[in-house]
Amino acid sequence: MKLLHCADIHLDSVMESNLSPEQAKERKRELLAGFADMVRYGAEHDVRGVLIAGDLFDGASCAKRTRAYVLDLMAQYPQIEFFYLSGNHDEGEVGFTDTKAPLPQNLHVFSDTWQEYRIDGVSIFGCVDPANKETYDALSPDPDRVNIAVLHGQIYESDNRFDAGVNLRALAGKGLDYLALGHIHTFRIDTLDARGTYCYAGCPEGRGFDECGNKGFVMLDVSEEGKVAVQFVSLARRKCHVFEADVSGCDSLLSLEQTVIEACRTASTQDLVKLELVGSVAPDTCHDASYAAGVLSDRFYFAKVYDKTKLSIRAEDYRNDISLKGEFVRLVLASDLDEQVKMRVIEKGIRALGGEEVDA
Repeated sequence: MKLLHCADIHLDSVMESNLSPEQAKERKRELLAGFADMVRYGAEHDVRGVLIAGDLFDGASCAKRTRAYVLDLMAQYPQIEFFYLSGNHDEGEVGFTDTKAPLPQNLHVFSDTWQEYRIDGVSIFGCVDPANKETYDALSPDPDRVNIAVLHGQIYESDNRFDAGVNLRALAGKGLDYLALGHIHTFRIDTLDARGTYCYAGCPEGRGFDECGNKGFVMLDVSEEGKVAVQFVSLARRKCHVFEADVSGCDSLLSLEQTVIEACRTASTQDLVKLELVGSVAPDTCHDASYAAGVLSDRFYFAKVYDKTKLSIRAEDYRNDISLKGEFVRLVLASDLDEQVKMRVIEKGIRALGGEEVDA
């Protein structure tokens, strides 16, 4: 039997911190389309159940029509049972609690006490917030069944604290074969105890540069012997990347262009890219961040560039320089400005004296 484990979809995320309003609207639509792709993938692979380990929606920004779309999608696949656990972004009216229409019969919503749902020989448990020892003690799976628990939160281990997330130590030895987790946006799997494993599915789509790398969901294959095989699946439409380019030796726009393109070579054209220019550069070296951003914007869905280079300049190099440039450098070095400010002023000044257009 196959199950699908996902989490942290964050439907209707605003996503306007980096993107244009048009791109933000498009990415919001892509999140919803990606969720539908995942459900259809599950149907094509004959999954019996979808475990949603929290944060299906993104707080108060989630529209009612988005929730209606999700419910309609679930209803279209009556052969799949959906098990929904509310996360910290799903609280209050943005979950399914205020939906006036009847919920699909194949949607099962966990509450703040343990609930068990059974599919063949598999038991699926969930609890929105096991915030005390008594709640953990109340979990008592049948050891002769395949047992899966769904929880949302940061994992920790403690013998006497139960209000900070998901207490792994309190779950060890309970007879769980798989602990489906949400809240951490990166795929991670590890040992729970001698019998079971715990796993963060991660988010299915990166929404910003703090969510880089492969994103997706987890497919579970429960064998007749009761073994749970885990496979990570990536269906992300776009990926987020952070790259670094050493521009120390760039002495022309062409060499800068070639350097930044090479630094981002592993990204696809539909991806989002953040590039940091690094290295030690002379004031007249070509390391124009705005030019680099333009180069990358022509190649990727979204690109931003940060100049983190360090200016390499020594006062003695200009001590006897009788040019206007030398006089300018000496005046700036002798000023009371902060050292980092001095370097930027010198860089922009020398470029301006060379006839370049310089941003303020």
